[in-house]
Amino acid sequence: MSTQETGNAGEGRRAGNVIDESVFRFLLDLELQKAVRLQYCVSVILVSLDEGNGAGNGHAGEPGEAVLTRQIAESVAPHLRSTDVVAPLPGRALGVLLIDAETGNLPAILGRATDEWRARPVAPAGRERPLKWSAGGGCFPLTATNATGLMRQATDLMTRARAEGGDRLYLPT
Repeated sequence: MSTQETGNAGEGRRAGNVIDESVFRFLLDLELQKAVRLQYCVSVILVSLDEGNGAGNGHAGEPGEAVLTRQIAESVAPHLRSTDVVAPLPGRALGVLLIDAETGNLPAILGRATDEWRARPVAPAGRERPLKWSAGGGCFPLTATNATGLMRQATDLMTRARAEGGDRLYLPT
């Protein structure tokens, strides 16, 4: 079995698991259609890379920010299974699409990535600082009934996590 198939974190990068936003949204819709037919869960985690703490020195939308967000997405990819994907999103954020993962699995999955960020701080060109993040998630069909609802739920919970101090994952109860 290859590293990609076993999902061993840190052993070999899976650049194919890092996709752009339009592909992320397409795959989310496609996976929800399949999940209905085949009866499995699809989860989403949205992660905000919070300002003023190593997530970059410029404003969201600047070229350096896009590069940094992509680098962070690439650092997450080795911690995912080969069926899962991560996408840099506008506003210094990441979207993580997890196939056949229930809400209860999300803290451990995100924990693997945040352990990496704490061990190796992320920042542009020699200005390494710890990365502060806020995340929200949800799971179809357990906590949301469609792609729009799932994204809204994850966004709302991510925003709440940021407002309440960051460095936390909020999930629906």
